[in-house]
Amino acid sequence: FLAFPSVPVHSWSREDMHRLNFHRSILHLIFGTNGNFGMKMTDALWTARMELEQNGHLAEDSRLHHYFKTSEDAKLALEICEKAQRMEAARKKKYT
Repeated sequence: FLAFPSVPVHSWSREDMHRLNFHRSILHLIFGTNGNFGMKMTDALWTARMELEQNGHLAEDSRLHHYFKTSEDAKLALEICEKAQRMEAARKKKYT
């Protein structure tokens, strides 16, 4: 199983990822899975990108706000994640 990981491997900046300040309730920590949290975060990031494109800002009730303590943290998370994905895509393109 180690030779063929079942989850994507990313080379995102550790420093940027450490800047993310997630918010999870104690119930989600106890009863939720990391996989479920990851899927919800993916959905929230995708939705936030569409909100920005359509409205020019994150909606007050944006799904992304559910996973961070402040709206500033949510915006920062979107910026960090998009930057990380763009850099990874550029690296992959460079080697193909």
